[in-house]
Amino acid sequence: MPVIFLHIPKTAGSTFSALLLKLYRKYPILDLHAIDRQYHLNYEDYFKNNAISKKKLREIVFNTTSNRRYRLVIGHEPFGIHTLFDKPSTYLTFLRDPLTQIKSHYHYLAGSDLYEHKNLLQNRDFEAFISSKYAQNFQAKYFFGDHYPNFLEKYEKGEDIKPLIFDFITKNSIQIGLTERFNDSILYFKHILKWGNNSLQYKTINVNSQKPKKTALNENAVALIRANSPIDLLLYECGKSHFETQWNLFSPWKRQLTRIADKNKQLNILLSKTIL
Repeated sequence: MPVIFLHIPKTAGSTFSALLLKLYRKYPILDLHAIDRQYHLNYEDYFKNNAISKKKLREIVFNTTSNRRYRLVIGHEPFGIHTLFDKPSTYLTFLRDPLTQIKSHYHYLAGSDLYEHKNLLQNRDFEAFISSKYAQNFQAKYFFGDHYPNFLEKYEKGEDIKPLIFDFITKNSIQIGLTERFNDSILYFKHILKWGNNSLQYKTINVNSQKPKKTALNENAVALIRANSPIDLLLYECGKSHFETQWNLFSPWKRQLTRIADKNKQLNILLSKTIL
């Protein structure tokens, strides 16, 4: 059964991807991050021209899978890639509080020298970026994939979509982690996927060193996020509730969690000193 990591940008996904690549290094892996870069199938391309992107992706998958049985698929691809495989899949993903995810995403793009990132930003200031079509309900577009328009339509009609979100999570076997509870999340995934005694030690990567120090969003920015990304907020609320329900079933793991947190803290301090 392949594991598909649905990597939503700026949710600690790069750090988790590196950990997954280590855990599954002995098995066939399809890393769509590399294919995204080679074929320019980035998240903007997917949302702007969904059909073309998916057609390219199908060709790539079918041309590379020949007789191979992938155990891990990772990349910036929205929900739905499981339909390209002939076996049931388990999705993993991380959700992040939209109030911090969109801020992190903005500063990541603003601090990048890549043309495609500058093109996405289009010299917008933070509040204009919040209101851009690209940033609206950004996490929900990934999480729901082709189903996103259905959720948007029902929300705009005034329907309560929270039961639908919970149903979507359950029916599609989506295992959710929270960026704000990263160590808890990987311990939960370890239990679900039976990673056994494999090390969960990781190095924090892809952190934007140019981003400003943590400051609270002003009231106008918060209001804009609530107005432009309401489905992201509902998704995070449901995802957080789902995670906490699952986590509470595994409270005996707190000792393991403390050991993991301590080891990773020591590792990242050591690596930062080495780099400097």
